[in-house]
Amino acid sequence: MNNTRVSGQAIQISAAGKPEFALATVGTRSKGAYDNLFGLSADLQTETIDGEVYHIASSNSSFCVSSDKNLNNFFDNADLRPGNRGSLDLYVICYTDKRELTLQPVLSAWYEDKDGNQKDAFAQDAEKDRKQAAEFLKGHILLFANMDDKGMYSGNIDLTNSIRIELATKTPNAEQDSRKFTWGEQVYSDDNTAVYRLPVYWVWPEQFGNFIYTGNSYNKNLFAQKDTADYSAFVTAMESNATFSRFFEVPSSYTGERPRIETITTPTGPTGFTEATKNYELYSGWYNAADEIIGDKISYIGLGFELTNNG
Repeated sequence: MNNTRVSGQAIQISAAGKPEFALATVGTRSKGAYDNLFGLSADLQTETIDGEVYHIASSNSSFCVSSDKNLNNFFDNADLRPGNRGSLDLYVICYTDKRELTLQPVLSAWYEDKDGNQKDAFAQDAEKDRKQAAEFLKGHILLFANMDDKGMYSGNIDLTNSIRIELATKTPNAEQDSRKFTWGEQVYSDDNTAVYRLPVYWVWPEQFGNFIYTGNSYNKNLFAQKDTADYSAFVTAMESNATFSRFFEVPSSYTGERPRIETITTPTGPTGFTEATKNYELYSGWYNAADEIIGDKISYIGLGFELTNNG
């Protein structure tokens, strides 16, 4: 994407209070290029469990993920940009027999003002166009808990809401409580401690069509089929007056009603295919315009999780 300066991703992980859980990562901890943006301590406690060294998050911890190594891109170009995707691993260490927790995803964005100062794009006093670009991130950088062997996603991790999680010891199935977000796999357990790996799959959809067309990973589509909760949730959000602005930059000159997405995916009548093409081009233009605004107005992006119930 032209003008973008986003080249990596930082994970901010927080926990506070008497722990029932700890959030952690594995691998080598080195000073991150953008640690100064977080203003957080680089000092991390480590714990070795079954030969694996875990870096334990405190209330002031950040882990920088480099774009050339830890970002684990699925494509050759390691930039965080439209069309690319990858994965990150978050670990939860359980010190009790409790297996339910609440995580709050945290999305951060910064820009540089005319004097070169780094500014929070979500701040109340941020420049209006920067705040608008930051809002677009909520609909353009997506997180999921699952990706199948064909590259199709499920288990949307909504960046705007907390997630009630039941840690999984097996592959999720229909018999599990649908009110809970079942996520992850157990990688270690003894009488005192259990460790779960929570994979986080990130994707920046290249185009509007990746949301509404299904089952073709070559075209970088997101979902296997239409009759899924995640597909329906995104289509609903794109059509909702409250949330469509996360995805689209609709010019002020457009005064008509936004067409229903089903007119694109399920054309009917003698003029259905003509209308589908026209409406697809309309939505595609709005989606691409929002991507351009992100690239123009945002310098750095942070993704993180905060543990909100911990003893």
